[in-house]
Amino acid sequence: RRTTDWRIASVHQAAARRLHDAVCGQASHGQTVRFISRHDVPLPLAVDYPDRLGIDRILGAYAASSRADLPAVVVDAGSAVTVDWIDVEGTFCGGAILPGLNLQSNARSGGTDALPQIRWDDGCEIRLPAKNTVEAIRSGILAAVAAGIDALIDRYLRTAGGSDDQVAVVVTGGDSPVLCPHLRHSHRHIPNLVCR
Repeated sequence: RRTTDWRIASVHQAAARRLHDAVCGQASHGQTVRFISRHDVPLPLAVDYPDRLGIDRILGAYAASSRADLPAVVVDAGSAVTVDWIDVEGTFCGGAILPGLNLQSNARSGGTDALPQIRWDDGCEIRLPAKNTVEAIRSGILAAVAAGIDALIDRYLRTAGGSDDQVAVVVTGGDSPVLCPHLRHSHRHIPNLVCR
């Protein structure tokens, strides 16, 4: 009989602990359950505080570096949108963190009296110029996030002295299907990159 070995990687410590405890409570003999840390990932990190770097960013960068040519930009669009740079040697060189689509729409609806909450999973098409409030909020947030991602990619390219055709852009994360059509830079969409 085979046992299952569990490896948990999360930036949400309370949720990770609950998952760990639940799995351990059901574990069979010989089953191992442990958290993954940066030390488990063979990826050089050129950042000021490696121990503070989110394991999701490390795993996404590692997975992208094994699936794309280098240098590469890894965009992970979830609760936050991270835009990270991996240099030609395969070193994680840092990046930027933007508020994600839901975080921005929650801030807008929570900070105003009349603006509605926005759903991002309904497959609604974007019309520009927008013809109603929901479309206007959705298109404004998408334009801001996509432009931010494109501007960061441009900046990384200038810093590295490369051109658009010399860098792989990999996009992943739960909101990536919504964001991908709005990015100016050519990119490869790889769903569930961090899990891979």
